[in-house]
Amino acid sequence: MKQLTLLLLAGIILINSMSCYRNIDELESQYEKDKKVALTDGTDVPQSDAEIVEADSLALAIIFSPGDSINSVTKNVTLPLKGNNDCDISWYSNKPVTISSTGTVRQPDKGAGDEKVQLSATITKGSSRVFKDFNLIVKEGDFPYIQNYITYIINEANEIEVSDFDSNMGNTVIISSMILNRSVEVIGYRAFANAEYITSIQIPSGIKKINNGAFNNCSSMTSISIPDSVTSIGNYAFYGCTELSSITIPQNVTIIGNDAFYACSSLKNIYIKTSVAPSISVNAFDGVSKCTLHIKSGATGFTILPWSDTSKITIVSDL
Repeated sequence: MKQLTLLLLAGIILINSMSCYRNIDELESQYEKDKKVALTDGTDVPQSDAEIVEADSLALAIIFSPGDSINSVTKNVTLPLKGNNDCDISWYSNKPVTISSTGTVRQPDKGAGDEKVQLSATITKGSSRVFKDFNLIVKEGDFPYIQNYITYIINEANEIEVSDFDSNMGNTVIISSMILNRSVEVIGYRAFANAEYITSIQIPSGIKKINNGAFNNCSSMTSISIPDSVTSIGNYAFYGCTELSSITIPQNVTIIGNDAFYACSSLKNIYIKTSVAPSISVNAFDGVSKCTLHIKSGATGFTILPWSDTSKITIVSDL
């Protein structure tokens, strides 16, 4: 009888022990569930660095421009650099020309098709680190875009640039200020070079740079309007514009490149509206016949000029 009682007691202890282990397993399972909820819904604050980076990884998302999505990217994206729990986030792009590591988007040229890009985030806190990948599709763009016989592209700096022209354009050039809701900012390298029939060019406000050789050898051009938005005039920009009789350099120009107005033999009046002389490169106005340089009253920096023969220039302060 005593032995039977002992066996019964041992069985009860074993059953209770198994029940305890089951309850421990349940507790551990519930803890993992609670931790996962805490990491995703913010109801609890993760404690260790490993928990923090996991939480920020789960919450991390790319911010798209209105109308865009992960499968249809057309505009720049915002890539967070800090997580919800202050983790550091860095980014890598496998196709940085299409989407840079800072989120700048350059759509593939028209006809090239859509492009898949993988952006990889590294989330770091202390010695803990996790990685998260995002696979995006950048939609084929609308550029090169042709309007009124002028071709516009997106250059490597993600600017809208005038790149070329069609010979059917006619003798008066009117460059658009906006193309597909984006400002045109650059007249590109040799964009209108050797267009000998052009007589007049209207450059819109918003253009910032006139690049090298842009109007090289436009030998029939008699007038051109350069807006105040322009800051630089490149090398050979107006080289050989032999019929150009006057030119106005607006107030924000800081650089006039080498031979920019070389051999503009009919140039009689140059108006420079800057308060300080721009950086005028060597030979910028070589080949110019005798002419008058008009500057602002009180303007500085015009005592040394890049003409090889300064006897051809008369300076007057009448602006």
